[in-house]
Amino acid sequence: VIFMENQTKGKSLILLYKLASSMVFIWFTFEIILFLFYLIGNYQNFLDKSQLLILQLLSFSAVITFVLCFCSLVILLFMIILRIYKLTNILRILPILLALVINLVFLSYSTIITQLSEGI
Repeated sequence: VIFMENQTKGKSLILLYKLASSMVFIWFTFEIILFLFYLIGNYQNFLDKSQLLILQLLSFSAVITFVLCFCSLVILLFMIILRIYKLTNILRILPILLALVINLVFLSYSTIITQLSEGI
């Protein structure tokens, strides 16, 4: 009976990890699209309000992606500790850490530009 409970916990953790990873991918893709819109808007002379809206959306999505990346990382580490994933699967951490670092760059960039445009 205990073995069956561990299997169902393992399956639910794997499902939760896949859900969190999918959400990270979706929000991270949305961030990249917003950042590209911002860059294109600089060359296409978008209105200032439009650029600020894009930056605010970028900041918002960066915060959500940061939380999702952190949750995915915690779930993955928890699964490695519980031996649901083998230690050799530690390479699954690298894309999450890469997304986390790029996400922090987007967050800091959008926050700095927004603060500068509003006139500190």
